[in-house]
Amino acid sequence: MPVQQVTVPDIGGAEGAEVIELLVAVGDQIAVDQGLIVLESDKASMEIPSTVAGTVVQLLVAVGNQLSEGAPVAMIEVAAESAAVESKPEVSDAPQVGAQTAAGQPELPEAPAASQPELSEPAAAGQAVTAATAPTPAALEPKMPLSPTASTVPDREGDASESAQVYAGPAVRKLAREFGVSLGRVEGSGPQGRILKEDLQQFVQKSLREPAGATTGGAGLPVIPETDFSKFGEIEITQRSKLDKLTAANMHRSWLNVPHVTQFDEADITDLEEFRAGLKAEAQRRDVKLSPLPFVLKACAVALRDNPKLNSSLARGGEDLVYKKYIHIGMAVDTPAGLMVPVIRDVDRKTI
Repeated sequence: MPVQQVTVPDIGGAEGAEVIELLVAVGDQIAVDQGLIVLESDKASMEIPSTVAGTVVQLLVAVGNQLSEGAPVAMIEVAAESAAVESKPEVSDAPQVGAQTAAGQPELPEAPAASQPELSEPAAAGQAVTAATAPTPAALEPKMPLSPTASTVPDREGDASESAQVYAGPAVRKLAREFGVSLGRVEGSGPQGRILKEDLQQFVQKSLREPAGATTGGAGLPVIPETDFSKFGEIEITQRSKLDKLTAANMHRSWLNVPHVTQFDEADITDLEEFRAGLKAEAQRRDVKLSPLPFVLKACAVALRDNPKLNSSLARGGEDLVYKKYIHIGMAVDTPAGLMVPVIRDVDRKTI
């Protein structure tokens, strides 16, 4: 059967559009206008369709390639019923490649000398090509590595081979990549099972409602790679204490979940400092040091009492807001064992 080359059509003058997805693999049966690859330019993503029906003999591109108009995409063994030109006796087995001329005859390639096959000038109208002068399939093979099949394409969606077999448009595929969703797991509701944006959104919403499993590496954050610091100079290794690791985990959890608000204000504490100085003698009798910190804690307690929403927490997945009738404040303390945060309970009810 004739073999025809599919090239990138007019893509609006975009230069160097990147191949972000392979939609077919070698050996796949394809139909006319079925997507072969997905290109992404600075402005849009687009599927490059096949101009013929048949079997994919060879993919001439790989994920990450930069393509422009006219670049070869794939070699298709054209199905007999989909041949673009009625075969003549002298061209019965000659492979037909390239675009068609106005008279219906295909353009013929020269023997490729570069890394990609180049097409020659269109054949004259009505010109016939004999098997003796037509290039053989081996001559049509480009001098570039074969494109990886779907099973070896770099995984860009979690399961590239599975996503490549689904029926979805470029906008849906781009959205799936942004969500990190394998389209093979999404059930399409469009014509012929086509996956629509609504299907993808419903899948994501359903996934978010499901109970999340335990995560590792900092609440799902990338794990820090191991580094051999000894190659940079002298080091000393000590084992972290249980308290140190527990403190770090609790602080990290709070940092990720608690809103951080900073309020800058100025206050005249002249009278406060005079009052604090007057209590030094009593503090010494109790063998304590009266610093400004207890006064700051009391001020925070008053602020939380007067602004109860700041002393609230989300509950039931964000559906409820829990207002606390108590005011407990954690106070960071530097100890020989490391940083600790004891909780001072009922600060609003305690004396200085």
